[in-house]
Amino acid sequence: MRVRFTSIVWEEVHAVATDALTFLEDRVALRIGSRSYGTGIDEFLGVLVSVDTEDNSRFAKPYNNLGTVMSKEGVKFRQLCLAVELDPEDLTGRTDTELASLFAKGLCERLRTVPARLPKGFDWNSFSVELILALTAE
Repeated sequence: MRVRFTSIVWEEVHAVATDALTFLEDRVALRIGSRSYGTGIDEFLGVLVSVDTEDNSRFAKPYNNLGTVMSKEGVKFRQLCLAVELDPEDLTGRTDTELASLFAKGLCERLRTVPARLPKGFDWNSFSVELILALTAE
């Protein structure tokens, strides 16, 4: 199953966020990229949301779902998204390594709660445990 990360952040931290999330994507891909966790989900997308303290939840809401999306090539696939809301003040002045750690910690917390909607054939327990281990590995 493919695991991807993206962000919704302000311009000043976009480059650092992109570097941090690319680092995490690569680390996760090495550990669980080729594994299957059953049926019903083709891709997991973790989204770092840090816009402002008042609006984070509004921007995060569309990214906490299970749905069908279409790739640039026109191929439909099932995607599970979880958003991690971080206070913008916590991102200011962070290195990519620090930001990666902060996002990983927040995502691990989110993974400990089973999403409201999951396909019956998907093994959430195995997926969430292995993703947590991949995110926290050194």
